[in-house]
Amino acid sequence: MSVEVVVKFGGSLERLPRFLEICRNLSESLRGHKSIVVPGGGKFADEVRLCDRQWKLAAFTSHWMAVLAMDQFGYVLAEKVPHSVTAYGKEDISKAWLSGKIPIFLPSSWLREQRGIPESWETTSDSLACFIAAAFDASRLVLLKDNIPPYDVKDLRGTSWVDPMFFRFLSRYNGEVWLCDGSKKLSLQNTVSSGDRCCFRLQ
Repeated sequence: MSVEVVVKFGGSLERLPRFLEICRNLSESLRGHKSIVVPGGGKFADEVRLCDRQWKLAAFTSHWMAVLAMDQFGYVLAEKVPHSVTAYGKEDISKAWLSGKIPIFLPSSWLREQRGIPESWETTSDSLACFIAAAFDASRLVLLKDNIPPYDVKDLRGTSWVDPMFFRFLSRYNGEVWLCDGSKKLSLQNTVSSGDRCCFRLQ
């Protein structure tokens, strides 16, 4: 399977007033590309965090509840991103491409079959998107955020821009990695940009 780009759609973008416009822009940006959209957990993951604090859940339990939150937000995106469809594995992704659709990957079932993923809050949707990009041999991984680091930031290790497990998975991925302002229209040229600014390249 030849994947051009995996796009992680940050759950924080759902909170922006222009959420529906962001969905439309993404559809236009991905038209003609062999892409996979990986949803964040958004407000659904926030509810899992509340439950975790209230009930003191085991790490295994809260991890898989948070993964299911990605599925839930994925259903929202599959309805709001024009020309998209839900996908649960490689066969669904290929069918989506053949029909001219953008696959919104609901990853919980597929992730259940994988090994080497720590089950904790340190492994969030950014890390899982990187794991997916590596597993599908994608040329690029684009992380859409509600904002991106300033120009003078050189290293994101130890910051809140990505989760602690991200760089562990990044070491296994050979493609390009970009952080982009998801509120602006994405451009997938030689240099990935959003709006009038080049995105922040991690790798």
